[in-house]
Amino acid sequence: MAIAKMKKLSLIALQKDRDGLLKALQRMGSVHIAKGQVEEHPVGITGNCPAETEQKLSEIKAALSFLNKYDKSKKSLLSAKPGIGMAEFNAIAQNGSETDAVIGRIKSIDERLIALRSQKARIINRIGALKPYVKFDAPLEAVQHTQNTKAYLGVIHSNAGDALLKICDKYQGLVCVEKLDTAMEYLSIFAVAHKRIAAEFLNDLKAVYFSEFSIGEYTGTPKDVIEGLENEILQTDRMMEKAEEEAAALVKEKEPLKILEDYYATELERVRAEDLLFETEKTFCLEGWIIAGNEKRIEDGIQKVTGRYYIDFRDPLKDEPFPVALVNERIFRPYEAVIEMYAMPDPGGVDATKLIAPFYFIFFGMMVSDAGYGIVLTLLSVFMLKKLKPAGMFKKILGIVATGGISTLVWGALYGGWFGFELPALWFNPMKEPMTALILCLGLGFVHVLTGLFIGAVICMRRGQWADAVFDKILWIVLLVGLPMLAFGGTLASVGTYLSIIGVAGILLTNGRSKKGILKKFVGGFASLYGISGYLSDVLSYSRLFGMGLATGVIAMVFNTIAGLLTGQWYGYIFAAAIFLVGHAFNIGVNALGAYVQSCRLMYIEYFSKFYEVGGKPYKPLALKLKHYRLEN
Repeated sequence: MAIAKMKKLSLIALQKDRDGLLKALQRMGSVHIAKGQVEEHPVGITGNCPAETEQKLSEIKAALSFLNKYDKSKKSLLSAKPGIGMAEFNAIAQNGSETDAVIGRIKSIDERLIALRSQKARIINRIGALKPYVKFDAPLEAVQHTQNTKAYLGVIHSNAGDALLKICDKYQGLVCVEKLDTAMEYLSIFAVAHKRIAAEFLNDLKAVYFSEFSIGEYTGTPKDVIEGLENEILQTDRMMEKAEEEAAALVKEKEPLKILEDYYATELERVRAEDLLFETEKTFCLEGWIIAGNEKRIEDGIQKVTGRYYIDFRDPLKDEPFPVALVNERIFRPYEAVIEMYAMPDPGGVDATKLIAPFYFIFFGMMVSDAGYGIVLTLLSVFMLKKLKPAGMFKKILGIVATGGISTLVWGALYGGWFGFELPALWFNPMKEPMTALILCLGLGFVHVLTGLFIGAVICMRRGQWADAVFDKILWIVLLVGLPMLAFGGTLASVGTYLSIIGVAGILLTNGRSKKGILKKFVGGFASLYGISGYLSDVLSYSRLFGMGLATGVIAMVFNTIAGLLTGQWYGYIFAAAIFLVGHAFNIGVNALGAYVQSCRLMYIEYFSKFYEVGGKPYKPLALKLKHYRLEN
């Protein structure tokens, strides 16, 4: 249970050394910078503007996103981040003029492509609007009103043909209507009406959903106009191809831009850190937190930048909040990911990493429960750890899967499952003895719940809260241990009876102690005793260990059976091998993910609810967090 001991750092130095000191602290990655609590001269640093750095970083990300669309090179999912030296990193970042020119060219090409695509979309829309009139063989500019007539070009609903005939009969001799083309949803027409009845005729057409075509500046027949527009599309496509060729030629500039993105990301972190500092005319003050034991290393790093500074390290004051860092031995470190995904512990609480590790290890293996799968999971995880050289959360998750694979190998051998084939079990076969497997899972769950209560009792005792430890934790342990003993008979049943009576009586008499009045205290105790149903529900939740373990084996056997049915002819063995490999890969992936999630759930709900207290702020030191590269020195 290792929550790192923290030290409060206070640093005062000259303004001219500020950037150098922040860069040095960032390279060390050991100082969590906090908002300064300086009473005198509470003036914030007015250095670099975060908005400017954010804008620069945004432009670089946009440029990379644009180039990614034209990068045809194949990338391996298992390729590690390339290494880069600090000198090369800074050299490329400081050569701003060349990269600015590249970003400017990318932005220009992107804007040109956007304009060309928009232009093409507009042309396509214009062609779509003209297509209903392609059979109109007169120039569009000829569709105009005369002294005695009015002309209309447009479309009506395709089902309005009969209604159109009635309208024409109504104005016999005063209108002339020509049907041009019929599509699924419309009927295009050209109509000429005498000026005297034109308004009434137009209203009748609108009653059958007439939509008039806007001729605007079009000249020539619709067919000629469409051909001209299609030529414009061809010209636009050629211009787009040329722009895309220019974009593809710039793909080689991705690597410098990726370095630049990492540089400005670290720059942004440092600039944001400046907002937490305070300054006078010639000095600045930095306050933060470090893990105890790093004092000399940090001061040595500061001395490499300047000898003119004041530094102080102290323990946290009483009730002073400080960030929480988890420090565990290498074997337990991967399981910190389970804690970090939930919530950091209260600074005055406990690090549950070592408390969850053995149970998580067991539960993961029980749920995947195939020895062959365990070998694959461990080898694949170790390979990815060596190949990718990951850091942070991903590294920890791979560590969990690697150790979970070992547990899976053990449980698979105990159960006799090897890639879905039943081999002699070292213990028992859950397929043939399901009740034994279910009782085992519930028994482990029972131990897990009792362990959580016991840890809660120990925590209360350490804080001097003896009444809470005995009445709220130990009495429940006594009751929960006594109840199952009643089922065995004999001496065990007698002992279980006494334990159950002690537990029930104790809970009834003490769990309402915070309430006023004897009756209210008793009612509170009785209400607390009702919580036995919650503990029963907690224990039953561990049946998922049995269900998922059984599902893994059944699915594996199904894939083996399907593959076996295809054997016989030579080509059948090819399909059988494909089904075997793909099926088991799918089964490993799905069940490993399920085991990971369900193991976390059992920790968070059934286990942490008994003792774990959250509330800590994560320890996030100012550091070089690179996305594309890893620094080699």
